[in-house]
Amino acid sequence: MLFASCERSARKSFNKGQAAFLTQKYQVASNHFDDALSEDPEMIQAWFKRGQSKFYLADYPGALSD
Repeated sequence: MLFASCERSARKSFNKGQAAFLTQKYQVASNHFDDALSEDPEMIQAWFKRGQSKFYLADYPGALSD
């Protein structure tokens, strides 16, 4: 049950990050993707979108590491 709760929390953070990303609020998006990854480090979509956010913030080394 705890696992499902973490998964829902990660999904909620990811969705907030996605909404921020779509409105070009890349720092806010990156923060939400951080939250999602702290809840579910295996969420591939959050890694990818955080990398994209870092790219748009000109954090190229950070984008490459994600």
